[in-house]
Amino acid sequence: MHGPKVREGQGETAHIIWEVVPKDGAANAKGVEEIGTVIYGQIPAGYVQNYPEQGQAPTLVEGEEYDVWLITDNANGVKRHFVVRDGKILVK
Repeated sequence: MHGPKVREGQGETAHIIWEVVPKDGAANAKGVEEIGTVIYGQIPAGYVQNYPEQGQAPTLVEGEEYDVWLITDNANGVKRHFVVRDGKILVK
């Protein structure tokens, strides 16, 4: 998930606020039906958090815009752009 700049550096990596990947590599990723609902900040079983490198995912900030990608294999992936307004997620 990308949002406002959260770390030093240039480009995409400086804006990754939360990223999880399969624990044992892409070849051992679980199917969408096995993972179920993915909730921001909660690491699905069988996955590990890449970003942030330590600690929990940062709180989403009112008025900031974010992009979320769910990359899949053998299923349709998802990309959404959203903003937080009045404590609610509004998909743009």
